[in-house]
Amino acid sequence: DPLVIEVTTDVNTGGANYVLLADERITVASGVTISTRDIGAGSDSFRDQSQGNSGNLTLEAPRIEVLSGAALLAFADNGFTGGDILLDAHMDDAVDLWTAPLPTGRAEISVTGAIVWGNDVTFRTRVVKDNLLATPGAVSDYVNGIFGGTGIGVIDSFISAQLSDADAAVASLLNNLDAANLPAAVIAEAYTTVEDSYIIASGDARFTSRAETQIVLDPDSQALPVAVALSDTVAITIVDDNQIYTGGDLQVRAIAREDLVLSAGGADSGSDTNLALAISARSSEATARLDGSTYWLPDYDFIPDLFPITTAATGGVTVSSLVEKDITIDARSGGNSDGKGQAVILSYDDTVSDVLVGTTVRTGDADLTIEANTVYERYELNALVDDEPLDDPDNSNTAGIDIYGGMIEGFRSGIGELVGGASVLGGAALVVDNVDTVTTATFESGAFSARTDPDNEVASADTFLNISAKTDLGASVLTANVGTPGGDGLSAGGSAIFSDQSRVTEAQLDFTTIWARPGLDISAELVGSYEAGQETTGSQDLNLAYGRVNTDWTTRAAINGLFSAMHTIDLAAREDVTLVNRQTATTFANNAGGSAGISRINYGSSVLATVSGSAITTDVGGAVAVTALSESIVETIAMRNGNITGDLGQGAASTAILVSSGEVRAEIAGFSDVTAGSLAVAATDRTARQVV
Repeated sequence: DPLVIEVTTDVNTGGANYVLLADERITVASGVTISTRDIGAGSDSFRDQSQGNSGNLTLEAPRIEVLSGAALLAFADNGFTGGDILLDAHMDDAVDLWTAPLPTGRAEISVTGAIVWGNDVTFRTRVVKDNLLATPGAVSDYVNGIFGGTGIGVIDSFISAQLSDADAAVASLLNNLDAANLPAAVIAEAYTTVEDSYIIASGDARFTSRAETQIVLDPDSQALPVAVALSDTVAITIVDDNQIYTGGDLQVRAIAREDLVLSAGGADSGSDTNLALAISARSSEATARLDGSTYWLPDYDFIPDLFPITTAATGGVTVSSLVEKDITIDARSGGNSDGKGQAVILSYDDTVSDVLVGTTVRTGDADLTIEANTVYERYELNALVDDEPLDDPDNSNTAGIDIYGGMIEGFRSGIGELVGGASVLGGAALVVDNVDTVTTATFESGAFSARTDPDNEVASADTFLNISAKTDLGASVLTANVGTPGGDGLSAGGSAIFSDQSRVTEAQLDFTTIWARPGLDISAELVGSYEAGQETTGSQDLNLAYGRVNTDWTTRAAINGLFSAMHTIDLAAREDVTLVNRQTATTFANNAGGSAGISRINYGSSVLATVSGSAITTDVGGAVAVTALSESIVETIAMRNGNITGDLGQGAASTAILVSSGEVRAEIAGFSDVTAGSLAVAATDRTARQVV
């Protein structure tokens, strides 16, 4: 295929299919028309009647541009069938092999000031970037890259700062990291932008951006003392200031997906440090927007003016964002004859899943759905120090790792201070997890009509405006362990977990008008489980454990500035999370000195459902429900088992702390007026808080 195709003159296929393929870019120049219509001897592709079926029109390249005044036409009339229009921008490492070696993949569709008119109209942007380091050759490349100096200065400063300020250290890493030079760094960016255009589909219209990053750094036969991975995954779909008409459904979607398997292993039997260090920094964004006005669009006599309706669909309309995560990080230090080692995981997760509708939408008695989701399919961070050897006994060639020598010694004592001030630590398992997620679905400064003639038609009882935001933690697990049950009692040291979580989940309707009395359902949910666990078994030295989990969670569903009549209204905010910070320790070696630990959760959570500044009316007998519900389980557990072995007295001490703050609130406030068949406003805190 050619690298670049520029269409600078009109194209008329007379009903035949039209396909353009390019390796880099396709541009349809300003004022150019590409038509697959069969209009016989006619010369006006916009106005002349069809004399046969239209062909399909396909443009495929990593970057596609349709410039102002251009037109893509595949529609048909006069009883004939229209053709489909597909704009497909992709960069997939499994398919586009010539771009696979690049660390950054970007695909883009840009349509500005154009006319696109066909049967099914599909704009899709897809990027898949992977870095699969599993074979010996790939691992050698990785090792040479890391220990040849790439990224070392940044990693050193990151680790040093991490001991005193995790958040600032991660931010510094992200700001200073040269992503293009790291051997396990991938960036995927997918953009679909449609602005100031007419989009007409007699069937369905779909606008989708999908970005995916895949990193596997988990060699089968080698142990990597230092494993570093960075990913940036961005999918953005913007549909702004257009007039859209579909004879079927309309979809505007953005999807970002992260897959990570990262493994670090220390297997140096003669080293006091025996380091296994895994660092992962991940950023992901999925943004979908249907926004704007048609006020400034030019008028054409062959296109009906729907103003002020910007989006009209015979079927349903869905605007959605989705971030998916499958994350596994392991650091394991083993095989040291004295049970010494450091297993360290430093993890940073920054996520945005955002959807906004800010325009006027009309359906033909079908739903308008606005939804944002963040889903953790798997989230497992596991650090282990053990005297038992690793399954993969051979360290990879790490010429140059001596630059870590002095740093590691300071790092080891620093970890000791973190977990209780014990400079005697011979080994330590440390997990630092910093998470910031924002999941928001918003309908603001717009309008929704569920019927073509809202003055004379009423929506069916099963037609709804749905606005939802959901964060699903799945079964997230963090472990920092020293020793294994039934071991020889040679493992040495303590453990620490530092988890800081900021999670915002919001669904809201602001200053929007609704016609034809559909139902209104708005929900915000935070669900799943997050468990941090530390286990110390068979330690020789005083084993210390410190676990701290901080949460700053906001789950909010809101209506503000609504002056409309609905069939029913259900506004709900819900939190249902199992949050656990657990420690256990057992000492049984004859020369073991004892056991001590602190387990703490600072649980900050607000669950809010609010109606303000609104005048709402429902059908006769219609219900209005405003509900805020927290039914989470929060447990902090610290358990120690100390005993007398030989003539050495052992001691054990444990402290469990739970600090809870926030609110569960449901309210109708701010000069609001509600007229309904029934009204229920309820705030319920069923959160079970337990300290052991």
